[in-house]
Amino acid sequence: MNANKTYVFSVIIPVYNEQENINDCLSHIRSLGTDNSCQIIVVDGDEKASTITAIKADDVVKIVSERSRATQMNAGARIAGAEIFTRAFAALGKHQAVVSPAADGGYCLIGFTAKGFLPDIFDNIDWSTEKVFDQTMAIFEHHKTTFYGLPCWFDIDTFSDLRELLARNKEADFQKTASFKYVMELMGKITNV
Repeated sequence: MNANKTYVFSVIIPVYNEQENINDCLSHIRSLGTDNSCQIIVVDGDEKASTITAIKADDVVKIVSERSRATQMNAGARIAGAEIFTRAFAALGKHQAVVSPAADGGYCLIGFTAKGFLPDIFDNIDWSTEKVFDQTMAIFEHHKTTFYGLPCWFDIDTFSDLRELLARNKEADFQKTASFKYVMELMGKITNV
């Protein structure tokens, strides 16, 4: 994959001893119609790199990291080419935190520098409500944390959110992907139950 390209989205896959399944997993992701808009990053938690050594595809970013799901996800996010990750990591050079509010009152991305992390950031939050973002901002303010605000985006928490995603992308290239067709098929099955 082109290291200088900005992707629509990045898929980060933390793995450990998955050499038997990784190529099937990657084939499945590609079968969803992700084409060239998706960057796939596989982060191996095995210092021997047994899983990434087994990957046959040339267009997958392969890295080794300390074994821990969070550490592996962070290692992948650091090199992700999706625009939101690129902007978030650039902002962390000047701010203690980054946050991207979600249209529903929550947020779809939050990140910290090592020194800026707030252990209580997830405490006493009214999750799944429109109060989440405001409560998070109050914690930032209480700790005098400097943060960079990314643009508002959408997240998918409910079936209704999924419907809105499809409606927003009705005229977009997303409609031509296998992912779109799969979601439509799945929605048809759910609504017919």
